[in-house]
Amino acid sequence: MIQRRWLMVTAILLIWLCSLACAYTKTFTPSEHVGTWRADYTGTENFDIKLTGVETLTLRADGTYQQIYDDGRGYVYASLWNKWYVKPKERLLYLESGRLYPLGVKEAERRARNPRGAALCTYPPYSSMDKNIEIDCTDAVLYILSEPSAQGGLILVYPEVGDPDDPEYVKFYLVATPMPAVTR
Repeated sequence: MIQRRWLMVTAILLIWLCSLACAYTKTFTPSEHVGTWRADYTGTENFDIKLTGVETLTLRADGTYQQIYDDGRGYVYASLWNKWYVKPKERLLYLESGRLYPLGVKEAERRARNPRGAALCTYPPYSSMDKNIEIDCTDAVLYILSEPSAQGGLILVYPEVGDPDDPEYVKFYLVATPMPAVTR
């Protein structure tokens, strides 16, 4: 009876590990990311900062994006159309001049005021299989993860914030894709 239980636990563990490996081995193409993505900050905390609101990223096929963040308390930010790009093998999506709102509005604004190239920011990897991410502090980066239950099979995730022992992750879900071009 005990041996059967151990076999069952081992089988479940192997299935879980295989599903994690699949999430990290897929190579992504930029076209898979075009569309409108939305993240809800409700219930997210960065140490003593309680985050609220909704962030929307609209990624166009021409490599430009717009970032809109509304904290639900009167602060609204809408970016110009800036450049985005994907590093498929690293499973990362970069937003040039993107603001990292999981750090809080004050910190996102402070970083946006820095001159480009003035400082590098280091973010932890999403998994122990990856390495730290170093980017210009005036940019933002998101992990690209497989999520079979999500529209398009993907989610975008900001690097962790808050307590390293109990990190918070802000996740973006695809909510709209562009209409295909009509040919006549």
